[in-house]
Amino acid sequence: MTSKKVIIIGGGIHGAGIARDAALRGFDVKLFEKGDFCSGTSWASSRLIHGGLRYLEFMEFDLVRESLRERETLFRIAKELVSPIRMVIPVYPNSKYGKWKLTAGMFLYDAFSWGKSVTGFAWQKNIAQVIPRLRCDQLEGAMTYYDGQCVSPEKLVMANLLSASESGAEIFNYHSVQKIIREKDCAIGVVVRDENSGNETEYFADVLVNAGGPWLDKILLSIEREPVLGNTKGTHIVISNAEMKLSSALYLPAFQDGRPFFIIPWLGYLLVGTTDLIYEDNPDTVKPSREEIDYLIREVNYYLPQADLSREKIMFSQAGVRPLLRSHSSRTAGITRRHKILDHEKEDGLKGMISIAGGKLTTYRHAAEETVDWIERKLEIKKPACQTADLPISDPGFPNDETGIREAIRKGLAKTLADVMWRRTTIGIEPKLGLEKMDWVSGIMAKELNWDETRKKNEMRNYAHWVQTYLCAHFHGG
Repeated sequence: MTSKKVIIIGGGIHGAGIARDAALRGFDVKLFEKGDFCSGTSWASSRLIHGGLRYLEFMEFDLVRESLRERETLFRIAKELVSPIRMVIPVYPNSKYGKWKLTAGMFLYDAFSWGKSVTGFAWQKNIAQVIPRLRCDQLEGAMTYYDGQCVSPEKLVMANLLSASESGAEIFNYHSVQKIIREKDCAIGVVVRDENSGNETEYFADVLVNAGGPWLDKILLSIEREPVLGNTKGTHIVISNAEMKLSSALYLPAFQDGRPFFIIPWLGYLLVGTTDLIYEDNPDTVKPSREEIDYLIREVNYYLPQADLSREKIMFSQAGVRPLLRSHSSRTAGITRRHKILDHEKEDGLKGMISIAGGKLTTYRHAAEETVDWIERKLEIKKPACQTADLPISDPGFPNDETGIREAIRKGLAKTLADVMWRRTTIGIEPKLGLEKMDWVSGIMAKELNWDETRKKNEMRNYAHWVQTYLCAHFHGG
């Protein structure tokens, strides 16, 4: 019997998770990503695998319960990629939440994570012993608890894609979907452009899955429907941890407006963020604004005065777009982070296509499981049960040496310097942002990909432009 064909549009965490689940269940899977895998929202996240303590405030108990369950699942199946991290919430007299309200919230948080493998919460009076650089003026103490951290969502995405590929899926980066092919009231395929050659090819399937993240509505333009998403923008900055020596993550209420943000130890540095602003422009060109950078600098200097942070001390900044469900809420923090599966036959009269909107890094596996379950129901077939909650996924590798750059190309399908230096290895995550290593990396890539000298120089020029435009926006105003 011929396997049912599924085409997935989008190579971020949701597309990768769906590809893995569908391939493991025996579907004939093809995935197309218009840029590089994990080059959008997943790349620009806070890199936390967490229950979402603040979602309790908005009574999203189901989302918290789902998130905490999935956090535990990832601790179990992705041990090399997801690990516990201690979170610290300092409390001052003017804090939004005091000791007793936080305690009540943590009891609920722990109840939703019944059976967890991490240590429970605790109130710590002398938190200065843990975080000596923390602003101590009127500090009453701090709540400590554990959540999860995914240091490299890029590798988590690649691990899912490689697992999908091992089960027969075909995955393509730099292949953009130009058009949905329709036959009367049914979506039957896509026209895909190879961004390197410029060639266009038609591919056909029984079901199309739109996992385009912030680009979801653009993919749906041919359906002529109301937008699904109400995107928001989040910006992070990365700074030195040499003087602060933080080993725990700080979860803080911004003194400027009260919204929560994080200061997180990450790869020997500190990841600070995020902002949360309505964003209606092109996700392809999102970058930090001057106002966002100034906001984060002020917050760091308020809580860690000895940091004396300025623009010049920022190693790099990055911005991403959250593909949140459209909401009438005036508060971006109040917009749900839960995912929703849209059946376009019911919603728009178009058979053969579904979209997955919203969602978060933590719950990607469960969202993928629900999506593939939906596909089975639409096709009225029964496949083997979902295996992704029990089948381990491993670190795909790609060390920061010549062997890792070659593996990134051969196994990881990297095609540009940024792919290798930021989304397969971490060569670029250093004070010079990889600019001094361009010649070395491009030399290896030239041999692997048969670049001539002109192509090699163009790649280095493109990389330098990308770094200056999207990672150094804090220097030139965003």
